Amino acid sequence: MKSIDILSELTRLLSESGKEAVVTDYIEKWLRSHTGHNVTRIDDNILVYIPGQNQRKCLIFNGHIDTVKVGDRANWQTDPLTLTEKDDKLYGLGASDMKGAVAAMMEMAERYSDTPPACDIYCMFVVEEETTGNGTHDTLSYLGPHLTRYDDVAAIVGESTKLNAVLGHRGNAFVKFTFQGKGGHGSRPSQPPSQAIYKACMFLESVEKQRTMWSRQYSDPLLGTISVTPTGLDAGTGAMNQIPTGAVVTLDVRTVPTFHARLEKELIAWGSSFGAKVEIIDPYPAGFCDPKERIAQVVMGLANQQELQVTQGATDQQFFTRANIPAVICGPGNKEVIHAPNEYVDKHLLEICTTRYLQIVTNWAA
Repeated sequence: MKSIDILSELTRLLSESGKEAVVTDYIEKWLRSHTGHNVTRIDDNILVYIPGQNQRKCLIFNGHIDTVKVGDRANWQTDPLTLTEKDDKLYGLGASDMKGAVAAMMEMAERYSDTPPACDIYCMFVVEEETTGNGTHDTLSYLGPHLTRYDDVAAIVGESTKLNAVLGHRGNAFVKFTFQGKGGHGSRPSQPPSQAIYKACMFLESVEKQRTMWSRQYSDPLLGTISVTPTGLDAGTGAMNQIPTGAVVTLDVRTVPTFHARLEKELIAWGSSFGAKVEIIDPYPAGFCDPKERIAQVVMGLANQQELQVTQGATDQQFFTRANIPAVICGPGNKEVIHAPNEYVDKHLLEICTTRYLQIVTNWAA
């Protein structure tokens, strides 16, 4: 079954992050009926084992099955849940991010039903990449003990790269700064410096200065510098004449390795200088594959790629980096159109993706 036909079926199934069970059911049933491989379900994640000729080497393919929400359908020129071809592009929710790559991995699994690959392969179809990352975390934790028997392990993460090799991305942390202040009636305000909202606003005014200072101190020759982006300000009581006693500012912080090592210390020092309580939520270090790794050389070679590429957004590559498994990001999607209405994947790139994945297996295992 061709990947374009598989993608058409996957697109019909709404799988917003946290609500992927219907797609998990479909993939599990499809793999059991189209391949003879060992299929394991781990909650709503699917793990497929494909035994190869060289069982001392293992290549992992990772694809997430969740998508962002459809949003306002009026902004879509086509039905987001119907794969629609137009001008050599295939439109649909998740086409690039990343059901196209998932479809190619499923076709690859079927292609290996009769002829074994050059090495062992695991395909991971995981949930919640767009939110918690628990899918890859849990599946890789389950797989970990099975990987100890291999001399060599590498991975491909099928995020959107137009089939180029992307070697890494910055780390990330979501940070909550909580400010406390004096409350009261709006007609009899306390001095502004003692009010929580005032403290939060003064803190927000310092963000760009702090980011600039950190960027001068911490940088990476490939990953670049850090970013600090305000994403929320929550304050108020619902009564327009009441001064709230609390205010919360949330930030999205993207890190490089030198800064990530000092993340907690730097954030607490900054927040404390404004009297804030600091909570760091789900900090993850950068994902990175050394360009000297064979998997990087193979994927770059097949793409005829000379320059080293990284991406701005975080991916599940970071879980492989933490597990000391070299992983390259490589998929048919286009990152310029993800998380937006009228998402699409180039038809040509989807059609050659399965072949590219087959070539990666053969060349890496050689």
